[in-house]
Amino acid sequence: MNEFQQTLALAGTGVFIIAGLLAFAQHYLHLFFGRPSTPAQVFVRWLTDEQKEKLRLASIPYTQTSAGAGEDGISFSPQSFARAKRLLKARVIEVFPSSGRAFEEAVLAFRQPRDPALSGFKTEVAGSLKWYDLRGWLKRRKLAGLIEEALMPSVRKDIVIHLQNGRAANPATDGKFHLYLFSTPQNLAGGVTPPGRLMGAPVNTSSTVFGASGTGVPIIEPISNFALGELVDNNLYVHLDLVANRTLKTRSGLLLRILQQVHGELAADKFLEDLIASVKAENQAVGNENTGDFRVEGEGITGRRLVVLSSLVREILTPVVNSNVIIRDCNGLNATPVNDGNFRIFMHSSPIGAPCLTAPEQVWGHRMLKRETAFAPSAHGMPLIDDNGFIVGEIVGRNLYLHMHYIHFGAKMEAALAAKLLLEVRKEVQGAVDADNNVITRKVADHYVQECTRQFNAGKSKKVSAADLNNAQAAFHEHLRGALLEEFDMLRLHAAPAEEIGREFDELTQLANVNGVRVDGNLIVVSTDVLYCVNPNTGLRHEIGAFDIHIDISTNMIKWFNKTRKVPGGNGNMNAPHVDPNGNACMGNTRDLFPQLIAKREFASAVQLGIAFVESVNVADNWGAYITNWPVAR
Repeated sequence: MNEFQQTLALAGTGVFIIAGLLAFAQHYLHLFFGRPSTPAQVFVRWLTDEQKEKLRLASIPYTQTSAGAGEDGISFSPQSFARAKRLLKARVIEVFPSSGRAFEEAVLAFRQPRDPALSGFKTEVAGSLKWYDLRGWLKRRKLAGLIEEALMPSVRKDIVIHLQNGRAANPATDGKFHLYLFSTPQNLAGGVTPPGRLMGAPVNTSSTVFGASGTGVPIIEPISNFALGELVDNNLYVHLDLVANRTLKTRSGLLLRILQQVHGELAADKFLEDLIASVKAENQAVGNENTGDFRVEGEGITGRRLVVLSSLVREILTPVVNSNVIIRDCNGLNATPVNDGNFRIFMHSSPIGAPCLTAPEQVWGHRMLKRETAFAPSAHGMPLIDDNGFIVGEIVGRNLYLHMHYIHFGAKMEAALAAKLLLEVRKEVQGAVDADNNVITRKVADHYVQECTRQFNAGKSKKVSAADLNNAQAAFHEHLRGALLEEFDMLRLHAAPAEEIGREFDELTQLANVNGVRVDGNLIVVSTDVLYCVNPNTGLRHEIGAFDIHIDISTNMIKWFNKTRKVPGGNGNMNAPHVDPNGNACMGNTRDLFPQLIAKREFASAVQLGIAFVESVNVADNWGAYITNWPVAR
């Protein structure tokens, strides 16, 4: 090589080095020295309390702030950020641009002490390279290093990275941990559009990504509730396209944040330990009890789901049931109550009926990761009711029926819901074991009144139309109808047809608020105690009166006659808010229900529903508005 060629080569090398330094300076140096054209603050999220305490002791100033709703973090000046980075032994993985915000956001990775126990494991990118492709090898090594640092402490096994480029992949079962980038465990038709920002990172919304397949634990972005990926045993699927297949150019910051979210799910022992500690801190009685004397066993439930449920049941429930606990996954089938000294939990089950209700999006404020059809209440046990009126399950003797699974994957979010549910069971379990039919009936009736009031108030605050409220009430009546029909179908199976009438009469005399039954020709006359109704507008409890309910078995019709008083209303002197002077009711959606029940000789069901009809009111209805004409109960 002559002198001119050497000079040219050196000049080219110099230009390359200078360009690299300029690129570095453009991307990172403003974090240390600031620049007038960009925000003067650096935002960092997810620092631990321990890390914040280190900053405080080192007198490094920072400000508690937020990047948006639910996106809490702290911000630094560039100079303070440089000091904080050195103190916490952190390195900047990526900087998200301000996009009009008052700061730029830095994604940090922290140097961890080397664990000798992990030295035997390796992380590699699947697929072969040409022997001379040094650049490709370096890029793969960088990608593998980022993933290994984030996942290896919790995975503790070999990691294999697959660049799927939008292709589905079956979960592997070879004992290694497999990471599938831009993939899904199932072939899904079409795609979903991601939100414009995920984990603080701007996202291209012009192309679609994969949605959750429902196969494994969904990895949820906490702000948008978008499914970033899912964990299927030892397989992690990332739904987003974060690594270019040919160049390996990587959205490192967003990928790291997703992996940090996954780390929290993988460390099941740690999040259960933290959750149980939190439960004990908030509920002193739980923390002071001995939990080692009883076993928790699973039937039809294994793996991570059983680990999560059994841990929580052992700590929260066994001390109050004072027995072994058996958890059975019934998968939508009925289960007969058992009384053998153990306490049983039947998941997605009920003593009678079939799943028929649409599950809510949240239960006790916890988001449902997977929604399914739920059972309606059977009225056989003490109902468990969440804050929004949804009947989560019921306790029948020493049997807990959960109307849905609630724990599908054993995820952190599901564990928090399970803890809340078991705390509610704990409050109710002793009373439920001792409860008789009157107590159960009263609680169901109270719930009906509360739910009507809640729906009315919710509709009023949201300015929902009267038609929407009527639809909600109609849906509730439909579910009650289904539960009653199923209940008495089951009862008939336990008695011969000739015995049904006598049994129904016995049941009539045992109903709450019933004080007498007589037969007068084709009429069965059921006398009640004084019945009351709550006005959902005012919350006032009105005394409606004592009734004779007439069931005509020749016409399959029912009438209500108030023995205490009739008051002026929408159609003369009314027997009840929705019952005219002749005892006929404006029943809306329940019009066909009473004839069906009477035709099947299900008199107890008809009377039970007839009493509930008097004790409820739709104030948006012309007749129901006259509830105010009945006296307020003292």
